[in-house]
Amino acid sequence: MSDDDRASRLRSRRGRARQRVEERQQAAEAAETAEATETTGTTDEASADGRDERATGADGVEQSADDASAESADTDATAGADGRSDTGADGGSVKAERVGTYMYLPETQKRELERVYGTLKVQYEYEYDEEFEKNRHFFPAVVRHGLETLDGMDAADVRAIVDDL
Repeated sequence: MSDDDRASRLRSRRGRARQRVEERQQAAEAAETAEATETTGTTDEASADGRDERATGADGVEQSADDASAESADTDATAGADGRSDTGADGGSVKAERVGTYMYLPETQKRELERVYGTLKVQYEYEYDEEFEKNRHFFPAVVRHGLETLDGMDAADVRAIVDDL
């Protein structure tokens, strides 16, 4: 396998992911517009005369709203960049449900996060026979417990923590 093949597959995968995001945003905007229309009591011309609402897909082909939602559901279960599915045990995609947040950590903290995650993942999955996902379970737990710890601190306490970093 050559690097060019791999790079082109990666570009293609990223393009498809961007396309899915755009489709979801368009669908959300359409839903918001539909809700606004329902609350104001007005109706769309196409739906008023009995025709189904049409939307233009990313490929420029006109689709019905039902076709677009079925296509969106199909793409939600696609594999992520590492070859594994982005959908969790509850069926939803973490990337679609949550906001991406990026951090720059010292290498020692990154290694510690990975070590603790690996340890907890093994223990949790052995004990409960359920998947313990990093983005769905571990990172939100770390942030929640970190925030709870920081919440009761004053500026001097925070300064001491920052100095230890």
